Amino acid sequence: DTGAVAPLRVVNTSSDRPTRDLPALVHEGKFKALTELVPGPNRLLLRAGAHELALTLDFRPQTNPRVVRVFYLTDSGGDTTYQTTIENDPQDFAAKLDTAFKLFQCFTAETLNDAGMGRATFNLEFTARGRVDVHVHKGERTAEAYYALEDGAWWSCMYEEIRRALPHATAKDVAIPAYTRFDPAARRVRGHT
Repeated sequence: DTGAVAPLRVVNTSSDRPTRDLPALVHEGKFKALTELVPGPNRLLLRAGAHELALTLDFRPQTNPRVVRVFYLTDSGGDTTYQTTIENDPQDFAAKLDTAFKLFQCFTAETLNDAGMGRATFNLEFTARGRVDVHVHKGERTAEAYYALEDGAWWSCMYEEIRRALPHATAKDVAIPAYTRFDPAARRVRGHT
């Protein structure tokens, strides 16, 4: 026995998504793992070398009417391209936001649990396939016109545009602009929330 630990993977055999097989972190005999759940029963396999452990988690999305909605904002030209340092980035904003908001949900649940309040989290809007529903909102102005607004004025402008386009009395909206850009000359991020 060398004491070496075999790499641990979590495989969701109920999923056909690219995230169905993910590595886990193992340290000093303990592990932390993420897996993307699909609606309904999720048959998971924890695999480490020749060892396997099967378990099933039943994912039932929340049904309460209070939701967090995700908006991806474009300027009036409709360009969804975002600034990135990743060469040949596929520009898949919906997949990135899906992952980010599911991680926010997980972080919220674990933080509340650590504080002794149980694993509770916020409700997100999901598509029928269990992806975060990212609403693309084509803005009324050019990116330059949005850049000219002070941060608070930009927020008020976007709030009104979203309220008019897709009102929802029990929603909290998170607005992420595609046209956010770092301006190195001004040392400032333009068009951000």
